[in-house]
Amino acid sequence: MYIEAANMQKTNNLTMKNIKGFTLVELMVAMALSGLVVLIALAALTGASNSLRVVDSSAELRDNSRFATNLLQRLVVQTGFQDLSFATNRAESEFLTLGIGANPEPAIYGVNDAQFNQNLALGLNLTSPNNGINGSDMLVLRYQPGETFPGSGIPDDTMINCDGAAPTSVPALKTDQMISVIYVGTNAAGVPSLMCNRRDMTTGNWLPVPQPLIENVESFQVLYGVDNVVPGLAPTGVTDSIPDRYLRADQLFAGTPKDTYDNWRRVRSVRIGMVMVGARGTAIEAQGPNQFPLGAENQMNSGADAGSTRVPPADSRLRQTVTFTVHLRNPQDV
Repeated sequence: MYIEAANMQKTNNLTMKNIKGFTLVELMVAMALSGLVVLIALAALTGASNSLRVVDSSAELRDNSRFATNLLQRLVVQTGFQDLSFATNRAESEFLTLGIGANPEPAIYGVNDAQFNQNLALGLNLTSPNNGINGSDMLVLRYQPGETFPGSGIPDDTMINCDGAAPTSVPALKTDQMISVIYVGTNAAGVPSLMCNRRDMTTGNWLPVPQPLIENVESFQVLYGVDNVVPGLAPTGVTDSIPDRYLRADQLFAGTPKDTYDNWRRVRSVRIGMVMVGARGTAIEAQGPNQFPLGAENQMNSGADAGSTRVPPADSRLRQTVTFTVHLRNPQDV
């Protein structure tokens, strides 16, 4: 027993002598390697997070673009629609019968570089206030709801205002029209948004608070495809219902309100462009390239139309342009 205990003690002593600790250099190297691994992991995590944020923002921009395109196409294509019971009467005749005068407002109308204003929306003021957000335009659309069948007094719910509501009554006169106004304003949080204001056909009242349709719309630009219109002049010549050029809203102004309105009645199509913007930190570069909402550079943009070229600030935000054209299926000169 004594010999075994002595041998075990001897073995333990030898084992203790063979145990060595880390030197200071070894500890520093280990800490450096561990720190490097952590930095690499953090960089990979940050990169993955940024990539996910960019993907999410891109998907959101695409969804907003599709929604805006579908809504605006539906609204614009309604322009000039008249219920069957009034479709054969010219608006001028109806106005004269009512003692208003033979100069009804056109079914489609626009103002460059403007936000909503009732006088502008009703055509009572032909001068741009130059207060559009980032030079954005204002678009005014007029149309009537239809009846399920003549004399029923029941609207067929196929026509909607810009806030998506169908009217609850039918027009009593050809001059009874729904009015939807599209422009860029700010929502309750101060974010630039595509806005809607509309006039109730029965009461004549506007929305007490304009309705935001889509957030983060920086620019809304409109050009008008016109049929035999010379910029700044009264219309002359024969029309063929085919647009032969695209003009800004201010180019359709022609001296007198009647000549101006006659030019607007020759609008056959509408070209719409928008710049949508994502959240901060979604772009790789701090300042992205210039945006051309109406098409490629040097095609539809003009120095006379400040909003047709959008120079973005250095805010690291992803941006996307949306451009489309809507052909008006209803005659505008009735």
